[in-house]
Amino acid sequence: GVGRVVRALAGGGGLVVVGGVGGGEAARQGAAPAAAPPTVLVRFQLAAPAAHDVTLAGSFNGWGVGIPLRKSVVPGLWVVTLPLSVGEHQYLFHVDGTTWIPDPGAHAQVDDGFGRTNSVLVVGPRGVAGP
Repeated sequence: GVGRVVRALAGGGGLVVVGGVGGGEAARQGAAPAAAPPTVLVRFQLAAPAAHDVTLAGSFNGWGVGIPLRKSVVPGLWVVTLPLSVGEHQYLFHVDGTTWIPDPGAHAQVDDGFGRTNSVLVVGPRGVAGP
């Protein structure tokens, strides 16, 4: 189930683990899940006060159609919470359909080989790994 926030954010972007490991109905019944890998709920956020639309794309969705962020109750802050599998994930925010932005709160950045920098996060069974 959804647990406490275990990592605080710094700056205008970032991610927070808002839940523990999940595994579907089998995990809730005490048995190991057969096919579903463990997941952790991760909250992504970006401060973009002038934006009209913010989406998120990354290795966790095959860099496909962006996952929409919603406006937070905090003015200018965009947020989304996603279940991510344990492992390393690369991602970027896409603002107003024109600008790709790495996460200013990410622990690591890597060159994507195409002239951009991707943000990196590592999800472990207990949450997002720190620097």
